[in-house]
Amino acid sequence: MITISAYKNVDEALVGKALLEAAGVPVTLKDESGELQLQVRDTDAQLAQEVLVADDSPEWKRRGVRRYHGLTDGSYVGKQFLKGGVTFVVCFLLFLLFLIPLGIAPRVTPFGLFFFFVLGGCIFLIRKSFKIRSKPIVRKR
Repeated sequence: MITISAYKNVDEALVGKALLEAAGVPVTLKDESGELQLQVRDTDAQLAQEVLVADDSPEWKRRGVRRYHGLTDGSYVGKQFLKGGVTFVVCFLLFLLFLIPLGIAPRVTPFGLFFFFVLGGCIFLIRKSFKIRSKPIVRKR
């Protein structure tokens, strides 16, 4: 067996393995000190290289095809959720401060703040994962 490619990301390694299996190349995935290695038989090495190189070719970029969609990195997801939650809670508290001079005495509970935190975090994640823009793009001609 020969190592044809090595990956740090599990998802990328599984995509490479699936591509090789779809091309009819028997492949094993070996974990060696935190690095995932795709290994094939010596006789299939050339075909495996061609399959993997064709997958990483600039043709993907020319056609504008994206291979991965949505949020993938766990730390990025956490940061976006936290950013959305804090933003919603701060906006909610500012809105309540606006109501006090009007003579309205709002009651704030920890559950209410937690609800707005979770709601804001979920909205930010949905917005980022689907690449929803808050403003339309205006193109100048």
